[in-house]
Amino acid sequence: TFSISEEMAKQFSLYPNPAKGNATLSWDIALDVESIVVYTLTGQKVRAFEANGQQAALTNLSAGSYLVSVKTAETSVALKLIVE
Repeated sequence: TFSISEEMAKQFSLYPNPAKGNATLSWDIALDVESIVVYTLTGQKVRAFEANGQQAALTNLSAGSYLVSVKTAETSVALKLIVE
């Protein structure tokens, strides 16, 4: 289940978007990010990524549209990513 809260989504930055295979997800220092998982728009899990401090490198993604699910201690947020 994905929860998209505009206020919560503002605490994350996903760039570049659209990307050319690699993107960076960064977030507010106050957030406790537990997991980052990339899904296709049909819900198929593509890959999980490790949080490194206040950011994660989303690398080696094929062309397509994705949902980046970020789970924190408080909630989950889904951000859309397009890879060209």
